[in-house]
Amino acid sequence: MRRLLIVFCIVLVHVAVSGGETGTKKDDHIYRSGHDGVTAPLPLRTPHTEPPKLSPSESRKKGKERTEVLWLSGYVGKDGKFHAARVMQSTNHEFEKYALKMVEEWEFSPCKRKGVPVNCTMALEITFHPH
Repeated sequence: MRRLLIVFCIVLVHVAVSGGETGTKKDDHIYRSGHDGVTAPLPLRTPHTEPPKLSPSESRKKGKERTEVLWLSGYVGKDGKFHAARVMQSTNHEFEKYALKMVEEWEFSPCKRKGVPVNCTMALEITFHPH
């Protein structure tokens, strides 16, 4: 059994459109948390299942005690779901599909701007620790 540690980080990267927003419709803007009065999303439900087991050759290469880390980026929508997830960095490609599938089930309180839910960028660090 492996333990899973999840660290939530807000992405502070600049987006292409001035003011930290993207999209074509006003309702579809993606804001940056902490800018222009936008509050950060908070995790509400982060279920996970057992991560994949390394193949025997990978286990020998990686060693049984190796910690695996993935960085995902995307945005938390007004619906509280993590959208457009993509792997930015990974220590083991065997965990990438699992992590992408896992975050589809997560729920967050949406970011808010002036008390109204908005979309906002977010990065997630997911760490798999062997037991």
